[in-house]
Amino acid sequence: SFTDGAARALGRELTEQLGQQVIVENRLGAGGTLGTHAAAKATPDGHTLLLFDNSFAIWPRLYSKLPFDPVRDFAPISLVAESPSMMVTRPGLAKTLRELVEIARARPAELTYGTAGQGSTAHLASALFLGVANVRMTHVPFKGVALAMADAMAGRIDVSIAGLASSMAQVRAGDRKSTRLNS
Repeated sequence: SFTDGAARALGRELTEQLGQQVIVENRLGAGGTLGTHAAAKATPDGHTLLLFDNSFAIWPRLYSKLPFDPVRDFAPISLVAESPSMMVTRPGLAKTLRELVEIARARPAELTYGTAGQGSTAHLASALFLGVANVRMTHVPFKGVALAMADAMAGRIDVSIAGLASSMAQVRAGDRKSTRLNS
C-alpha cells in the first residue's frame, strides 16, 4: 500500500539520520485499527511511531468501542506524504466512468466494490463516489487494498479504488486486461 511504502521510505531515512535501525511493521486488519491499537499500547518512550492514513480521523464515528482514543493516545507530528487514487474495474465491465455509472444505476447493489476494510481510505473514497454518482454497490471489505485491487483485476469483484502507487504496481505487474477508467 502507499502508506506502507511511505512508512518504509521514512524508516530508511530515519535509520540514516539517527544512526540506528528503524523497523517498520505493517499490521493489517480492521481498517487499520489493529496496528493502531498495538502502537497505542507501546511504551510511550518515543521509540514507536504510527503512520496512518486519513481514515484515522473518522474511526470514533465508525467504531463504537475503539481500544484507544485517537486524540488522547496520540500526538500528531507531521504530514508525511500524499497520493492520488485510481479506480479500476474488473476486465470488460466499463471503459469510462460514465459507462460504469450507467451500469451501476441499471443494476442497483449488484455490482461489488472492494476496499481495505470499513473506514479505510478506499472505503471513504468509494462512499464518496457512490454518493456523488447516486448509485448503490455492495461493499466487500478486504484485509488490505492490494488484495481488493487484485480481486478486481482478476474479475472476482467489480470495482476497487486505491492509491496510485498501489494501483499502478498491480496494473504493471501483469493483468493488463483490467480497465483503468477514463472520465
